[in-house]
Amino acid sequence: MVSIRSIIGHHAQTKDLLIKGLRHFSSTTTYLTNKHTHLDPNLHQQPHQGHRRSHRPTHPGQHSTSGSAGRIHVSVNKNVTLAHHVHHGDDQVGGPRPLLLLLGWLFAKPSHLKKFSDFYTEHGFDVMTVRVTLSQLLRPKTVQSLMQHVLDLCYEGQRREQPLLCHALSVGGYMYGELLTSLNHFSERYQDFDKRLFGKIFDSPVDFYGIPNGVARAMTGDPKRVQRIEKMLEWYMEKFRPVTKQYINSSENVHRNELKTPALFLYSQNDPVVNPVHIEALAHTWRGRGIRAATACWERAPHVTSFKMYPEEYKSHLINFIWGTGLPGHRLPKSETAYASVESDNNKEQLVMQMAYA
Repeated sequence: MVSIRSIIGHHAQTKDLLIKGLRHFSSTTTYLTNKHTHLDPNLHQQPHQGHRRSHRPTHPGQHSTSGSAGRIHVSVNKNVTLAHHVHHGDDQVGGPRPLLLLLGWLFAKPSHLKKFSDFYTEHGFDVMTVRVTLSQLLRPKTVQSLMQHVLDLCYEGQRREQPLLCHALSVGGYMYGELLTSLNHFSERYQDFDKRLFGKIFDSPVDFYGIPNGVARAMTGDPKRVQRIEKMLEWYMEKFRPVTKQYINSSENVHRNELKTPALFLYSQNDPVVNPVHIEALAHTWRGRGIRAATACWERAPHVTSFKMYPEEYKSHLINFIWGTGLPGHRLPKSETAYASVESDNNKEQLVMQMAYA
């Protein structure tokens, strides 16, 4: 049997050419820069059982890179940033602060994700922001190593006591699937993760089959370039079957939802990257298994821009969902304005059919 490593090694030149070609297409946009194309060397090391992967210490006092009222930002490496909520009287809250895992979309800059991070830190959360580069996305094993590193950080020091919430944006849904892969491989190390994770939020989630189109549209708005990039990625996924299998496995991890964690899906009906029918069908399946799954959508919003275009509605959906999970330690107010979200299957079949034929 041919191993994944041997195939990747044999076709390394082909893969490098593909990545160089994709970077060439992105050179006319402001999304991709060369400084984000290298992974922290520590993330390539596979830890031995009982031994944590070495990484930089993450004490705020040692690695604070920026600060503002109520929060301290700590850069762990090029992929991970921590934002700590700081508030006088935290000791009287009655428990550890919740930790949010914010999984960003492809080519998302820190400035793009700041509004999400600020919303959570302002309401009592610590935030761990995780981003991947294009070259990492094309190497699932690298993303798996990164997500295992994220899990190690969740269990480092006092963070092992913090309740967790996940907010995944676009390909962040794929990253969450690889986090589940690491949980499956090292279940003994992260035994209580299912008890710590109170909920997950998927904003404009991209499924395995949406990766070529999603990456292409993230790189350029030119229809001809989108088509060419999409074909290159489809060729790549067809050529490297073992790699494609990793993408499929990540998607299946999410769909199985073995942790039975409550979920909120947020999306736009005219987003060409996501599939509303698949999202609603998945939520329907989970509800049939007794898992809380809410959906909220807007008629018109470009990919992952719902928060920017409809901030009050978006925040209301987040607040209502988080309160419903029972997550302890946050400072979110009760939402005064109720916006409609779907949490049951009443008339759901009719809605899905309307979307399918819209």
